Amino acid sequence: MNKKKISILVVVLIVLITFSGCINKKDIPNEPSLSSETSTGTLILQANGEDFVRQGFTSKDGWNIAFDHVYLTLSEISAYQLKEDYNADGGTPISSNPTIKSAKSYTVDLAEGDESANLIKVDELTAPIGFYNALSWNVIKGNTPESKDISLSIIGVGKKSGEEIPFKLDFTSEFSFSAGEYIGDERKGFLEEGESGELEMTFHFDHIFGDGSLPIDDSMNKAALGFEPLLQFLTDGNISVTEEYLKNSLDTEEYNKIIDLIASLGHVGEGHTHVEIIK
Repeated sequence: MNKKKISILVVVLIVLITFSGCINKKDIPNEPSLSSETSTGTLILQANGEDFVRQGFTSKDGWNIAFDHVYLTLSEISAYQLKEDYNADGGTPISSNPTIKSAKSYTVDLAEGDESANLIKVDELTAPIGFYNALSWNVIKGNTPESKDISLSIIGVGKKSGEEIPFKLDFTSEFSFSAGEYIGDERKGFLEEGESGELEMTFHFDHIFGDGSLPIDDSMNKAALGFEPLLQFLTDGNISVTEEYLKNSLDTEEYNKIIDLIASLGHVGEGHTHVEIIK
């Protein structure tokens, strides 16, 4: 065999080896898999009502709010490793397939524990390692010890000037939340082999009642309902209303404002979410 033919044969062999390497699935980056060939860790899904719920706070109109229970039911919790950051203000939900998804629904009480309590562990999943920079979940109707077929139940007491008013607010609307990376004092979503990582669904209840520690003309306080408007539903010394009752009792603008405030509860730390009403 002459030198020219040997050279051609070497080139062909190199091309075949290179092509074979290019189509090896092990070389495809960021391919989520739970096979034994993929390194995994434990992804912990958390829910947090913040100190507003665990400790109570003063509403924008001066009522001291203490919560006995704040029940909500979570489902379709999905975590993502996206190549590009998700913009929750972009007007659309996350379009990519999740890297890992919880198959269950969970009813939690965000008021459980005090200021020293750990965040509520909703679930823990064996998941591929990497950086989870997006999260989505639904709030759906479920059953609580207090109510049935309720997506959110807020139970507590409002106090002001010696007056003490128990309240219970039950909602049935269901919501889908899409969020990007957790924003807070620490970063979350990193998962290393054999280790655990955390993702948090945060709920800001000052969006409903306002925050008396902030100026009344703060943008959040301007949008919040406060506690005072609920007094119109006071009966026999307490407030107990359902979403259906609110819809039938209020004009459309007032009712929609309350539903919009409920929809604004979901965050990832301080990170915003894109929200859509399911029903």
